[in-house]
Amino acid sequence: AGAGGAGGALYPRVDADAPAPAPPARKVRALYDFEAAEDNELTFLAGEIVHVTDSSDPNWWKGYNERGEGLFPANFVTYDLTEPRTESESRSGGAEKRVQFAAEAEPAPRIDEALMDEALALLHEADPAGEAGEAGAEGEAARLEARVHAMGPLVDAALERADRRHARLTQLSADLVDALNDAPGLIRKYGYPVEVHNIVTADGYVVQAHRIPHGRDANNRPGPRPVVLLMHGLFCSSADFLVLGPGNALAYVLAEAGYDVWLSNARGNYYSRRHLFLDPDDREGLQFWKFSWDEIGNLDLPAIVNFIVVNTGQQKMHYIGYSQGTTTFLVLNSLRPEYNDRFISFQALAPSAFVENNENKLREIMVQFEDVLEVVAFNLGFGELMGGEGWRQIFTALGLTFCNDQSFLQPLCVAAILGTGEIENFNKTMLPVFVGHNPAGAALRQIVHYSQVLRFNRFARYNNANPLTNLAQYGSLTPPEYDLSKISVPAYLHYGKNDAQSDFRDVLLLGERLGNTVGVYPIERETFNHFDFIWGGDVRTQLYDKLVDLMRSAERALDRNSQV
Repeated sequence: AGAGGAGGALYPRVDADAPAPAPPARKVRALYDFEAAEDNELTFLAGEIVHVTDSSDPNWWKGYNERGEGLFPANFVTYDLTEPRTESESRSGGAEKRVQFAAEAEPAPRIDEALMDEALALLHEADPAGEAGEAGAEGEAARLEARVHAMGPLVDAALERADRRHARLTQLSADLVDALNDAPGLIRKYGYPVEVHNIVTADGYVVQAHRIPHGRDANNRPGPRPVVLLMHGLFCSSADFLVLGPGNALAYVLAEAGYDVWLSNARGNYYSRRHLFLDPDDREGLQFWKFSWDEIGNLDLPAIVNFIVVNTGQQKMHYIGYSQGTTTFLVLNSLRPEYNDRFISFQALAPSAFVENNENKLREIMVQFEDVLEVVAFNLGFGELMGGEGWRQIFTALGLTFCNDQSFLQPLCVAAILGTGEIENFNKTMLPVFVGHNPAGAALRQIVHYSQVLRFNRFARYNNANPLTNLAQYGSLTPPEYDLSKISVPAYLHYGKNDAQSDFRDVLLLGERLGNTVGVYPIERETFNHFDFIWGGDVRTQLYDKLVDLMRSAERALDRNSQV
């Protein structure tokens, strides 16, 4: 509930220092009914006894009764524990009670609109400049004024409850719009320019890219500008760089900083579930789903990069990858080193390549069943995981119903997404929006490929079930490792100290193997985890502003080298 007035804080104060022993609870009697509108408030009925444990705030006290413990308005209770006398008690009592009865005791206060209208009409008819009216009229006016005045606390409480409900409905409406919107819709909603491009890969997949060509508030004039290409993580999409909204989400931060922002979508996710000839819903051959992140790096990224070069005229660009988005960049530039010349910098967020120190709880299961997982799943007709419109509708409904701020199940939603990680800087209010866009689908082979890296501790190409297939595809029975020394793009590796999926030891190993590592950068906050890179409430100050500085530094270095 909101504060009852400007004179006090919203809730009773809690001092940082060790408090003195709490005084014993004091009893008060409820003057009016109060219905809790929040989980931390206390419900009671008029006449009931409440035990006050904290009255330090002038507006909101804390106490308990048989219903529980919580906050309540201080002006709804009184220290006078005497029960109001009933009419029958007045008849049977002495002279004092007879006076009470004869005086026609006023009814208990309640919000009475008719009474308010009557009082307003009487005031309207009164003549302030005229002579005093009849004594009866004056008495009636005084009586009405007293009764209307007694309604004040009830009206204040009703207005506060209505205001809270309106705020909750407003938030729910915003969450609903953002959860149901697709990525281009989110961009349009916040007043940014957007382009949608469908790009065909060499093997016929149609992958979708979303472009924000310039900013909304700053750098908002069309024209050539530095290009940055973003690639999402596993089960993610371009929306993950948008859901935090203007001023916080990475895509908007980059657009306002003066960049031409391209948000890519890997084959098989919600936006790239198309092919020129193959059907993603065909469960017989499952030909559409026979790819891993090797194909995303080796086939999707070249098509996207070439498309950007042709459509912008810019020969070089920055690349920002998150989690699997870093893996695919390593695949591209190790298998096709000619693409190194297309990039100004490689900003790797939560890099994913070596996983010897990965603490994922599913690690052992993935390692044990890696060799049979694909065979069993494909035989059962499953090549896709949590993708398509149907899955998105399910997760959107679950998020809006169970993960909103009013749901008692919200902690379970947080645990399901973050596990037992630090949630202090996680924006729980945004959960329905996050769940509405994630997961966005992936191929089973993407999981299997990571399982192979875990099992064999080799950052290598996909290991086909039949060694003869490896022989035909790679020229050897065992898939070769990616040669990271061929990657000459200036690499900036960013890791979270509390990221169990991208351990700093594995990040350091990657930095040693790359051909041109500029630096390895830990995020300052000790509790920064894997999901904070895209959903953290403080991610802009912790990381994004620094990214912009590093990208501009890389541009200056490129200019200096070109002048030599």
